[in-house]
Amino acid sequence: MSFWKKLFSGGEQKMRSYEDFWNWFMQHEPTFYQLVKGGGNVAGEFLGKALPRLRDLREGFHLLTGMPDEEVVELIFSANGDLKNMVFIDEIIAAAPELERWKFVALRQTMDLETKGISLGEHTFTKENISFYEAEDAAYPDEVNIVLVHEDLTEEIREVITHGTYLFLDHLLGEWNFATQIDQVVVKSTEEAEKELVPITEIVAFLAWREKEFIEKYDAVKKNTADDEFALLEAELEDGSPLVISADMDLMEWDGRASHPWMLMVELPYDGYANGGLPDEQTSALLQEIEDRLMAELKDQDGYLNLGRQTGADTRGIYFACKEFKKSSKIVDQIRQEYADKIDMDYDIYKDKYWRSWGRFLPE
Repeated sequence: MSFWKKLFSGGEQKMRSYEDFWNWFMQHEPTFYQLVKGGGNVAGEFLGKALPRLRDLREGFHLLTGMPDEEVVELIFSANGDLKNMVFIDEIIAAAPELERWKFVALRQTMDLETKGISLGEHTFTKENISFYEAEDAAYPDEVNIVLVHEDLTEEIREVITHGTYLFLDHLLGEWNFATQIDQVVVKSTEEAEKELVPITEIVAFLAWREKEFIEKYDAVKKNTADDEFALLEAELEDGSPLVISADMDLMEWDGRASHPWMLMVELPYDGYANGGLPDEQTSALLQEIEDRLMAELKDQDGYLNLGRQTGADTRGIYFACKEFKKSSKIVDQIRQEYADKIDMDYDIYKDKYWRSWGRFLPE
């Protein structure tokens, strides 16, 4: 049996805690270090072995590695832009051991693209050929919608140029800023541009200014929902099955919606075959129990507003508008684990300053 087969034989236990992962990592740290420093098969024999161990703890973790200097290996833990995983990246970094020849980093960091860019095949993406402008929308003044303009973009190579330009911006801003500072981004050609172009080197300062303005405007805004009125609405899906919606109508008329820009959607699937896609009595009791747990933890005074729920097609979706997303992700994940033996609960978090993803369920 080869050395690698001995080292990574299938008898190792599943990781159940951050401590388990780091203990496992420390056992193999000398080998991992030499792989990176010596230019060995890092993808297969280091990252390919570490990632399954990491994903025992949580799906969606990613790893990147390199050497910022001749002696220190940098290991980056990335959520690949998935907001709900970022709090868990913070946790595993906080639990990491202090090692002189290792640097453990949460999320992909900003890169200096002042003197260099990136390449995809024969196409380059640099400060010389990419510009930007903000596409303002008077109906949604707090949204930050960015148009990136690549001077080489044509219809024939739109896909690769769009992908490379997104990648360039992700490198320029870093994973956190790319995920949190921009609401929408599109890529256009010079001919498609509708406003004066701004050098891409100015986008970091521009986004920091927009973020500062937003915080000053909304940081202190809170909403008490104790006396809000809920409406019960019924609709019919395309297949004729019922959809039942409970919605906080006061919140939908509130002019401070952008102050809670993060949408949390909790999904509770069930077997509604015998009831036209709706839950039976026993299932309804379980769904209500979980919703009550969510409401007890995600309170309006703490920055979490329960917008309502929709039930039908074998799923209940519960919506919260949140001032932040890290703590809310941690809370919901904990509740998900508590009920894992009863229901296959899932959730998603995304930016939606004007709650349009929830408003689509409601009548005009």
